[in-house]
Amino acid sequence: MEENNISNRSKRSYERRHKRAVSPITASLIILMLIALSIIGVFVFYSFMPNREVISPREFHDLGDRTLLVFEDNNIFEGSSAIIRDGVVFLPSDYIAENIDRHFFWEEASNRLTITNQVEVVRITPGTNVFTINNIEAVLDTPFFTYNGLIYAPQDFLLDRYSIKIGFSSEHNIVFINSLYDERTEAVISSETELRYEPNRRSVIAQKLPVGDIVTLFELSENERYRRVRSSEGIIGYVSVNSLGNFTVIEPLTRVIPQRRPLEKPIDGRIILAWDLITVPAANRNEARFIVHPGVNVISPTWFSFYLSDAGDISMVAMPDRDYVQFAHDNDWQVWALISDNYDWDISHAVLSNALVRDYTINRLIHYVIEYNLDGINVDFERVSVANGPLLTQFIRELAVPLHALGRSLSVCLFVPMPWYMQYDRTEIGKVADFIAVMTYDEHYSGSPNPGPVASIGFVQQGISRTLDEVPSERVLMGLPFYIRVWREEILPTGEIQSSNVAWGMQRTRNFFIEGGADFAWMPDIGKYYAEFTTTVYGNQVTYMAWIEDERSIATKLELVDRYDLAGVAAWRRGLEMDGIWEVIAGIRE
Repeated sequence: MEENNISNRSKRSYERRHKRAVSPITASLIILMLIALSIIGVFVFYSFMPNREVISPREFHDLGDRTLLVFEDNNIFEGSSAIIRDGVVFLPSDYIAENIDRHFFWEEASNRLTITNQVEVVRITPGTNVFTINNIEAVLDTPFFTYNGLIYAPQDFLLDRYSIKIGFSSEHNIVFINSLYDERTEAVISSETELRYEPNRRSVIAQKLPVGDIVTLFELSENERYRRVRSSEGIIGYVSVNSLGNFTVIEPLTRVIPQRRPLEKPIDGRIILAWDLITVPAANRNEARFIVHPGVNVISPTWFSFYLSDAGDISMVAMPDRDYVQFAHDNDWQVWALISDNYDWDISHAVLSNALVRDYTINRLIHYVIEYNLDGINVDFERVSVANGPLLTQFIRELAVPLHALGRSLSVCLFVPMPWYMQYDRTEIGKVADFIAVMTYDEHYSGSPNPGPVASIGFVQQGISRTLDEVPSERVLMGLPFYIRVWREEILPTGEIQSSNVAWGMQRTRNFFIEGGADFAWMPDIGKYYAEFTTTVYGNQVTYMAWIEDERSIATKLELVDRYDLAGVAAWRRGLEMDGIWEVIAGIRE
């Protein structure tokens, strides 16, 4: 009995010792399991529990007190803010130009807004109710005003002129706009939901949407359970697709594009234009002006330029001639008088940067078009800075409207597209000008460091190809050079090589190299004959070289007219050609 009691006591003691040995491990495991379960529980809780935090759009986008501008589904306009005065919404010109009308052209220096399309030039001065449409006065209900260097347009003007709908939420200080030209879909909130900034439940809330609220729908998000929408208060965000019902498609308005008057005398077939250099009025009566060239159907005399005084006053120099025009018309030539910037940076800036000078220039040109029965104007501004590039485009847009209203043509001379000529907006100019004359020459110019051709076939083809990326082929005229640059290299007694060049006409250049005993070698990759000879001048060795323009080189270029289906050619210039050239060019009209 006693032995049994001892045995039981020993067993219980062993069991107690054993329990004391494993308890800490078990406890630790239990604690770790509880912690893990707690973490999982918290994760699951936060994963499935939606975020209930509401943050206003201005706070979320860090906009402060400025008005949030929303166009369609573009959430933030980072430029200027709208201004609300007496319940009227005013939109800034930078916003309008970016979202509504890119031709909303505000010039702070001239204190004038100009709006152009194919048939209208609208001019507005801030602070007054009177404005003009094609120089005819009209009245504004609410005047424009300026602030911080921008002009602000009242909503009534915008609603009348553009097919848009403007909404304003005073609670959230948001102006939101729809284009009525675009189809849109609206839906009704069928169950109370939240509008979130991101397409997930954890995103903060922008707005709580009640049943019956109407939202504008945009694209589905990556999370297909959410749809991007704009609320009736103008806030853009995401709602659950399950909360949407009663979809309505709003049909777009039919866009009516103003149509300009057709050209009074459209040219049948390809254009062959010859520029005619007139430097003094008396040159209009030179016998050479009354020579008829085969194939030519447009003559462009250089009649208009400018004079800039030392005091900074600018005036137009005009040399039109009635007999010249009559001779051209008698021979079925159209007269597209050229206006240039005198190849002068200061003159180009003086004309383009001042709205009043642009007005003066355009009014004078239109006067001469009517007075002398001109068929068109050819604009040749070759010294345009990067800053003045948009102003040249604006000048052409403003000139196009009254010129086209008369049924007359507008053509513009442009360089081949190169990085240093990108201030010329070929795409925009090509939309309003009837023709773009591409100056596919001066590949090597008077200041070139090395001798080379004026217009190799590769240079011409590249210039046309790049232009066609921006301008339709039916508006492109390919430039043809009738001049050749003759290069002269003289070895001085010191061993130094002195290089110079001069531009001559085709026949004079050919005769010069024939007299010098030069050989003429055809260069297929250049598309010209190369000529060179060496002689002695005052004891020094002098080498003359040139890449010759002639019938064959011109014919090689003309192949591009057919290949790219161009509108025609423009030749610089009349009087420099050799015999037989016009007959070669006339072939493109057959």
